[in-house]
Amino acid sequence: MDIKASTSTLEEIFYGLKKRYFIPKYQRDYSWTANDELLELWNDVIHSFVESKEYFMGTLLLASKEKNSSHYDIVDGQQRAISFMLLLSVIQDYAKLVVDGKLTINDLDCINSDRLEVADSLYSSVSRHIKQDDFYLKANNKDSKHFEKMLNVSKRELFTHFSKKDNRIIKAKRFFQDKISKQFFGRSNSLIELQSFFRFVITNLKFVTIYVEDDFDAYVIFESLNSKGMDLSVADLLKNKILSNMKVSNQDDALVDWDDLVKTVQNASANFVDFIKIYWNAYESVDVTKSTLYQAIRKKIGNNEIKTQELLSNLVNNAESFDRLRNKNRLNWPKINTHEKWASNVAEMNLLGYTIHLPTFLYALHNNEKILPQLSKLSLNLLFRWVTICDYGVGEIDSLFKKVLADMQCGKGDDEILSNFFPLIEKVKSPFKECFLAFDSESSVILKYIICKVELYQGGKASIPDFNEVDLEHIFPKNLSRWENIGDTSHFSKPYSRWINSVGNVLLLEKGKNRKIKDICFSDKIEVYKTSAFSHTLEVSQVFHWGENNIRQRAKDLSDLAEVIWGFE
Repeated sequence: MDIKASTSTLEEIFYGLKKRYFIPKYQRDYSWTANDELLELWNDVIHSFVESKEYFMGTLLLASKEKNSSHYDIVDGQQRAISFMLLLSVIQDYAKLVVDGKLTINDLDCINSDRLEVADSLYSSVSRHIKQDDFYLKANNKDSKHFEKMLNVSKRELFTHFSKKDNRIIKAKRFFQDKISKQFFGRSNSLIELQSFFRFVITNLKFVTIYVEDDFDAYVIFESLNSKGMDLSVADLLKNKILSNMKVSNQDDALVDWDDLVKTVQNASANFVDFIKIYWNAYESVDVTKSTLYQAIRKKIGNNEIKTQELLSNLVNNAESFDRLRNKNRLNWPKINTHEKWASNVAEMNLLGYTIHLPTFLYALHNNEKILPQLSKLSLNLLFRWVTICDYGVGEIDSLFKKVLADMQCGKGDDEILSNFFPLIEKVKSPFKECFLAFDSESSVILKYIICKVELYQGGKASIPDFNEVDLEHIFPKNLSRWENIGDTSHFSKPYSRWINSVGNVLLLEKGKNRKIKDICFSDKIEVYKTSAFSHTLEVSQVFHWGENNIRQRAKDLSDLAEVIWGFE
């Protein structure tokens, strides 16, 4: 990795015959706003100017666009670079408007020098750092036309008009127009002050410029810097790599495919980089991590357009399968909006936060969907027992899913593939009940899921139309003050937390009832429990008092059911 770093001023950055800076296509559009980042930037700059102090403006991370040239992609710093260029363009416009006679002495004054000569000199100095015929800084596709218009001195205005729907670059220019006019206009010798301000901006604001040879080196540095304003990701780099590998005539089609791909994954409420990693684990390498993902893809496709197009097509096709595995609108357990036999099991795994199975399931859904009903049942019940209840490490589970994936890729029969589960099933069978008896969790999702599954198993399907439409009630409450006042805590030994979060201490209530009763004493709670439609809640309403023995017994009753509900028969 060849890295060159130096301290630079805007004067050094935006000046020279060959220097050019480009905002890559993968970068997000300009996003700074007047009330946030622009205001903070202006306050820093004007305070430093008033105090005549140098100011560190952050890092510009630059990757060579072409070998042996002075053309660079701005990997980090695009928002600041665009903002400063807009600031310079306002000074340029105002100097030219003085020369035009559109700004009077009442606006920008010059006491001891020829006013027009100063204005013309200022205009010439600023324009050298903007360069009219071929701008030093090139914005990305969506921003470029607005940016170039704002830099074009022939379009100069005292105040740029805009609407709420206008591009943020236009709004940013108006921000700097407002700030500069309020700071300098109408003051004695204001044109000289504006000239001094320009010199200060290009010479006293310091940047650390880091030059690297290519996009991957930039990504490595970018991750390690991890400073404010950095928004690069594997997805951004991959988008740029795909576009750069395409012929210009094919780039628009590739962009359409990419945008469709992103929308599909977003509809599944999933992280886009997670999807790419899951795809890569499913089809290319089971061992790639997020930190090695882009390097692996880059090595695979190189600069080959055919391989790149093939990758993009495969990502698009698998995104649809990924959506079937992750879309909450379809897999809103227990209300499943699909007739696929495996869907409920997959929805439950999503609810419990499991992801280790996804590469295997993505491959199966795309290549061997008929295995999914059995595969999903075995996976859900093993993961629930192994990970959630017994709290075993995931190393053996990871190896299991990798083996299942490898066997599918080799074309082995379904029975042989599924037999990989048997050793771990046997290993977790015996300790499951004991672990369930002692199970407690601070996760209301896990506890509510367990009680919902029990209720559904015992025929309460109509009472749980939606997981989010029922409340989880802690019988022995988290806030113990009322129970302590009347002595109800005497039925429990310390630490109380093990009883509060025990699986035997929770039940279901209809939406809203839980909030009404909160931490009231048990004798008052049971009056509300009697109004519930949930069978286990009605059972608890018949109990005279509540203590740790009740929790133990209820956990035992639930564990007997759990062995069947999350069984393998």
